[in-house]
Amino acid sequence: MKKIIIFCILLTACSLLSLISAQQPSKSLAKGEIEVERFETEKIDNQLSIKIELKIDQLRLKSNRFMAFTPVIAGADGTHEVLKPIIISGRRQHILFERGENKEYTYAIEVRRRNKKPQQVAYSQTVAYQNWMKDAKLIIIEDLCGCGKVQDNTVAYFGEMP
Repeated sequence: MKKIIIFCILLTACSLLSLISAQQPSKSLAKGEIEVERFETEKIDNQLSIKIELKIDQLRLKSNRFMAFTPVIAGADGTHEVLKPIIISGRRQHILFERGENKEYTYAIEVRRRNKKPQQVAYSQTVAYQNWMKDAKLIIIEDLCGCGKVQDNTVAYFGEMP
């Protein structure tokens, strides 16, 4: 079931890629509640390093809610690579993640949101560089309800690969 949901999300992302390609890179997520402080991609030898820093000061998240942000390297020919998702969770959801009770995003990077306090999330991942990544774009699939439903997802375009 999880693979079907991820496949549907990727299919939606790839179909929206043509619409997004004409846009400028996004500077925010979650309908403007999360600012992208830093976004960098760097090719070192045969590795592609991706660094994203998010400022979540404006985000208000209920205790029993979470949001998932899945970075995807999307090639012009439809080839893609899904990276580890970023989960921002409220207090109760954070406890469930610590217990391992979230089956949807088991391999995600999870951060507990502390409302009304300044907070940043640093994300870094390195993947093996492949030739198709030369003309690829980084997009982030947003699951703002934390439910994994495709119709509730939005896609933010972040920029070109090096």
